[in-house]
Amino acid sequence: MSDAVPVHRTGIRWHQRAGVWIGIGVGPGTFTVGGALAANLPLKSLLILIPLGALVLGGVTVAQAAVSRRRRERSNERAVSTFGNNIGSIFFNLVVALGAVGFVGFYVGLAGFAAATLLNLPGPVGALLVAAGLFVVNSAGLDRWNSLVWLTAISTIVVAIFTFYSVGTAWAPDRTSSIEIAPSLWAILSIVNYGLFFALRSGDFSWDLDSDSEVVKAGLSLCLPLVVFLFIGALVYRAAGDYNIADILSQSHSPWLGNLFLIISVIAPVMSGFHSGGLAIPTFLPLGKRGSALLIVVFGFVFGALRFDRELLVFLDVLGAFIAPALAVMLLVAWLKNSPSRAATVSAWLLGSAAALFSKWQGELSLVLVGAGVSIAVMGVAAGWARLTTRPVQAEGQE
Repeated sequence: MSDAVPVHRTGIRWHQRAGVWIGIGVGPGTFTVGGALAANLPLKSLLILIPLGALVLGGVTVAQAAVSRRRRERSNERAVSTFGNNIGSIFFNLVVALGAVGFVGFYVGLAGFAAATLLNLPGPVGALLVAAGLFVVNSAGLDRWNSLVWLTAISTIVVAIFTFYSVGTAWAPDRTSSIEIAPSLWAILSIVNYGLFFALRSGDFSWDLDSDSEVVKAGLSLCLPLVVFLFIGALVYRAAGDYNIADILSQSHSPWLGNLFLIISVIAPVMSGFHSGGLAIPTFLPLGKRGSALLIVVFGFVFGALRFDRELLVFLDVLGAFIAPALAVMLLVAWLKNSPSRAATVSAWLLGSAAALFSKWQGELSLVLVGAGVSIAVMGVAAGWARLTTRPVQAEGQE
């Protein structure tokens, strides 16, 4: 691939990639998740559940990133190592590409509607302007993101402050004061699900780090801001009764300032989607980095114009049904001594995804856990079978 980063470029420190990791936690998408949590659980329970969810997400992300760092492999290369250089890795990269398009579409919808309100334009025109602007910003490259993330973080905080100023702080009462096991598990898994797409492709932003300790520091730079901004999202919902920031700002008396900062706040989280999608798409389409970015932004514009930002939670569930099993399989392959065949790893992934989608169809709240659990079980059976079938061959070779 002509767009590949040279293999010798290693020894990067965590702060040189921190912009990407922090950007996942500080984007306005965290408002949506935090608001959804506050809509279903009492605020006092979130004081425990939000840090727990961030800790689980951080652990999974750091584990995936550390494997990529030790192997010096990005996520598309890990896919080949895990699922083989055939239909398995192609499907993996297709899922990554669709995930990138979905997240870009979410942020284009959110910021595009804000731009339309700000400039008194039709919604699709605002989405088009934002999509074009993000495509231009993406051309600046990965190493520019550290400066962008601070702009994003500050802008997101300003959006929250402006929201509180616009709607007041007359907190809506909790729907319930009880803390039950099932809703608590749903809250933790919702937080994990929000960052799972980044966890899967964290190797794209860790393969060239200097050491595992740098990976851990990068993981902390994801988790700590995530906790803070999820809490802000929860408070915004309690103040406004809604967690779609663009819709809230459109109803305020003076929306221009809040919408301006909302547009700025989507930059950093969108950039990581461009990067990973740009690595994935050329594996199944004859496109380079710029062509892949153009493809992502075109479909992102279409999704944004259709207000995909209102469907984030549904999107996260469907995407998580494919990502959680894939991530479980990739981690197990890295740790198992007797690695199952590529056919077994692909089967474990697809069976886990099917179980997760069935769980979603049945209305279960723990589809991520179901999907990962089924994949782990299938991998365990495959690993046991591989161990049994290889022992006689090894013994005969020793004789």
